[in-house]
Amino acid sequence: MKVSPGFFKGISWRPVASYFFLVLIFSALLQLYAYKKLSFAAALLIVLPLSTLLAWLLYRRVIEPLREITAAAGSIARGDLSRELHIYSEDEIGELARSINEMAGQLRRTIELVSGERNRMRAILDSMADGVIALDSEGRVLLVNPVIEEVFGIRGEACQGKGLLEVVRNYDVERVLQRALKTQEPVVQEVKVVGAGPEARVFRIHATPLKEAGRESGGVVAVMRDITERKKLEQMRTEFVANASHELRTP
Repeated sequence: MKVSPGFFKGISWRPVASYFFLVLIFSALLQLYAYKKLSFAAALLIVLPLSTLLAWLLYRRVIEPLREITAAAGSIARGDLSRELHIYSEDEIGELARSINEMAGQLRRTIELVSGERNRMRAILDSMADGVIALDSEGRVLLVNPVIEEVFGIRGEACQGKGLLEVVRNYDVERVLQRALKTQEPVVQEVKVVGAGPEARVFRIHATPLKEAGRESGGVVAVMRDITERKKLEQMRTEFVANASHELRTP
């Protein structure tokens, strides 16, 4: 079997040497006892302290560090990334402990980065004057912003994971987003919504599909802009022009 040149670089020779030294002592004692140069009682008096020393070395250098590493790994698996291993030996166990500390630190930095990005995204969505709805590839609600909550009289946390129609209870809105989700093409359409307010409101919906790596279709994000006042102004202008034209044509 061919041994790579770097095989011996990761080995700490101090514990290996101590174990080898103890094995030599045990071998020598067995030889002395075999040739009756040493009585059983004398051999036992020598072997017991050496066995205790060997057990203590195994516990201090192997069992106790591995137990601490196992507990730390369990804490990391449960989401506690603040725990740090204080094992500074130069052997394989020390290298494993340093790797776990580095991994936990990297995970902590990644989670902080993701949390910061999520908080910034949430702040942007909350400050938008337009409504925003995001669906996953199955048409389930991922998030809504406060404008959508106000328009449809819903709570954002309660609607996550539900079907869109179950949340907004508006077939026109559901149809627009499902069309964008199925065709994977942007859709722009005006819909009328009877929500929490006393009057129906008109929204222009811009539904944009999302592409996910390794998948043919992702989710969809829809921006709903309230154009109710604009529609009222357009209607007033149309009525004014019609009335003015009628008056001018009337003798």
